Amino acid sequence: MIKCAAGKRGKKEVAEGLFLKAVHLDPEFVPAISSLASLYAGEEGRLADAERLYVWATHLDPDDADVLNNYGFFLETHGA
Repeated sequence: MIKCAAGKRGKKEVAEGLFLKAVHLDPEFVPAISSLASLYAGEEGRLADAERLYVWATHLDPDDADVLNNYGFFLETHGA
């Protein structure tokens, strides 16, 4: 996804901006919400934001396997 393309080149800010724009245009677009959460999960100062976004994404689509997997990994990794 966008995160992969921008993140590999060290352009997390670009990826974040694109995800935020996508969420602004469609606040229920789960792939963008989940990708933004994954981006934040890799930054120590953004862990609360990541969790909030994962919760939001699972609320919007509780059957999305990718979101559930990523959120589960986040919880396991960060000791929740």
